[in-house]
Amino acid sequence: MKDWNINIYRGILTGYNEAFIIDGKKKDELMAEDPKSAEIIRPILRGRDIKRYGYDFADLWLINTHNGVKEKGIKPINVEDYPAVKKHLDQYYPKLEKRADKGETPYNLRNCAYMEDFSKQKIVWKIIGSNINFLIDNEGMFYNNAANILTSNSIKLEYLIA
Repeated sequence: MKDWNINIYRGILTGYNEAFIIDGKKKDELMAEDPKSAEIIRPILRGRDIKRYGYDFADLWLINTHNGVKEKGIKPINVEDYPAVKKHLDQYYPKLEKRADKGETPYNLRNCAYMEDFSKQKIVWKIIGSNINFLIDNEGMFYNNAANILTSNSIKLEYLIA
């Protein structure tokens, strides 16, 4: 596999899931209050949601206030541009501020150089359990740290998972 130009990464670490992972009802509230919030709210799966060749979506969403990728010229998300999201995160501010896994501000997620790879086709597998299930994600889902992802620009992932 070392000759196949593949990358293996872990899922997103928020440092405080209670603030950054929300349910569908909260997502709808934030988007109703400020439609621009939709730009940074993405579906997220946990390891337990991954099934053999598919997943069960638990209606959980990531507030993706990423910290940017300096090497690629991607700037960090400025939470001030998303007032509904900021208001939501403000209620957790004391705990966000104490996180070890934070970005430039307590509102930002920690650095993740492979943030763009979540939007690519990828093989995903959960890392905990007696049955390790794999799936191919073509939908650009995000995953928490209970899952790993594998991407490649040079091989067909369908062949690898088979």
